[in-house]
Amino acid sequence: MSASTQVLNGADTQVPTIEDLLARGRMLQFTVENINEDVGGANSSVVHKLEYNGQKYFFKKEENVLTLNEETLYDREAAAQYYFNPAFQAALDNIPGGPGSKKLRQNLLAIKIPFQDKTLQPISSDEEWLREIQNMFEEVGKPCPPDKELKEMLPVVASIHKASKAKHTTSFNLFSIGIQQRPEGPSEVNVSKRNVATSRMAEMLGVGHLVARSETAEVTDAATGEKYRGNLMAKAVGSESTAVEQMAKERSSAEMTSGGFQRATICLQILDNICSQVDRHDQNMMYQIHNGVITGIQGIDNDLAFSESDLLTAGTTANAKSSFDEGKAGLTLSIPYMDKTMARNIIELAKRPEVVRFVMSDVLRPVEIDALIDRLVTAANVLQAAMQEESGKSFEQGRRFLEADEWDQYKDQIHANLVQKAADRPAATYYSRFMSHMDELHRSAQKEKKKAS
Repeated sequence: MSASTQVLNGADTQVPTIEDLLARGRMLQFTVENINEDVGGANSSVVHKLEYNGQKYFFKKEENVLTLNEETLYDREAAAQYYFNPAFQAALDNIPGGPGSKKLRQNLLAIKIPFQDKTLQPISSDEEWLREIQNMFEEVGKPCPPDKELKEMLPVVASIHKASKAKHTTSFNLFSIGIQQRPEGPSEVNVSKRNVATSRMAEMLGVGHLVARSETAEVTDAATGEKYRGNLMAKAVGSESTAVEQMAKERSSAEMTSGGFQRATICLQILDNICSQVDRHDQNMMYQIHNGVITGIQGIDNDLAFSESDLLTAGTTANAKSSFDEGKAGLTLSIPYMDKTMARNIIELAKRPEVVRFVMSDVLRPVEIDALIDRLVTAANVLQAAMQEESGKSFEQGRRFLEADEWDQYKDQIHANLVQKAADRPAATYYSRFMSHMDELHRSAQKEKKKAS
């Protein structure tokens, strides 16, 4: 929220709002010798690897993306204005001085008009870009530069396209989860802060360990004196899904499972439903492995979340899995098992919406906080009704709510039931989706081994 303006002693003075003061107070501030010493990614996905208090972190500079609607999302003029022009200007500003820099700028400016029409086109290879650059010079009626100049243009042109296309992809993803422009026009959404919001929500529900911790930060680069605001992410604990896929060649899903993994995936799914996270595919989780067994997980890339959708709609996209169903009497709990501790935490937090509003006030817009509270309260009501309905039941009688120590006690039955659910209702849970895939890999590997023997 922007600060208000007052006139004091004849001068305009910015008076910070409560939200501004909260944001400043919650923001980590520290200095590094050189922010660009260890950098990964590219363009809008640049990640700086930093050290803070002896721990290794990933820092991503603040990313603001425009919210668009169905009409402007694929409009070429809008794409040029909102995505291409900023990327093009940034590239010009960052061309280093030296021989050939003036000519490079001139060549880029010469093809700017036809180049901006390529913003939404899928172009990737150097060969494609060389042809496109030559065609663009022909289109503007100017002679094509010599090969040396074309090769100097190539990485800059490709980087401009990649940066502008990345912004468009993020805008599309925001649009897909219901974050659209208002009638008054496009507005900026801070995507980076959604990682922070996810981390805070997980902490409030007692499952902070299930997502890589994120905080807002202001980093000062001692080398230049520049200050950068953004998202500071702790390094996630675990291995990528490819490590589990390798294990699956020798071990079935039943041999790799644990109560801790089952509990973690169910809790993460519920957290994602409340946060309206829509991008939790298998590669957006890190897997903790010990002696060939998956013991836990951590979610990463948590920025595609916090739409204005309701609880049921939040779980209906390709990578989201809803834990709730629409019944004749309203929403019901659809997952076969639920962690009792997390259910209690959801019910208790739903009684204090003012706490959620206070904690999220510097990272989400008011309308997004309202939607978050609505999903939280709805989930709490469904969980409370389901718990009351199952009161007095044993596990054998179909009780779904499990205490912490019961996940390991019943892990074999839970696994069998969840994998069966995947057969009856494909990808009903994160767990069933992932473990069914591991079993497919296992069967395929064993079949190949038999052929070779």
